[in-house]
Amino acid sequence: TSVDGAQVLGERIRSAVEQSRFTYQEEIIRITVSIGLVVAKAGEPAEFDQIKHTAAVALAEAKHAGRNRCVFRILTSAD
Repeated sequence: TSVDGAQVLGERIRSAVEQSRFTYQEEIIRITVSIGLVVAKAGEPAEFDQIKHTAAVALAEAKHAGRNRCVFRILTSAD
């Protein structure tokens, strides 16, 4: 998936969850989701732990920014 494609996918997921309605004990409830997305550049090696750490940082940023957000990061050698 391209960088743009990853951003679009993350936002689609976030929006779909936000717009969904669920029933629990006869009450309609709404939920939201925070997403931390990471894209590694094609052809550049990336370790799983590096990807996982960067995604966790992006997720923490999304939650800290107010939740119901999608934060996107491109993996770099500095990560």
